[in-house]
Amino acid sequence: MRSYRSKEQYIETLAEILNARDDFKDLEYHRHPTNGEEYMILTSMVGEVIMFNITGYSEARILRCVSLVESQGFGAVDNLITDFNKRLEIGKLFN
Repeated sequence: MRSYRSKEQYIETLAEILNARDDFKDLEYHRHPTNGEEYMILTSMVGEVIMFNITGYSEARILRCVSLVESQGFGAVDNLITDFNKRLEIGKLFN
C-alpha cells in the first residue's frame, strides 16, 4: 500500500509542476481495482486525454516518461495506451 500512495503523491507533485504549461489541465494516477494495473492520465485544456500504463514504474521512470513526452512528443514513449478498447475500459473504470 505504501508504494501505491507514494506513486499517487509523486504524480500529484508532477501535476503541480506541469501547471506551468498553458495547455495543461490535469495529471492523475489510477489503479485498477481488480488486476492492480496502474495508469497515469494526462488531460489538456482542449480536451485531449492521454493514457499511460505505469504498472511497476518507479518514480524515476515516471519522470522519464513525462520528460520524454515533454521534449519529444508522445511517440517517444512505449507505455502510451493507444488501443481504443483498452482506453474505453480505463475510461469506464475511472469516470
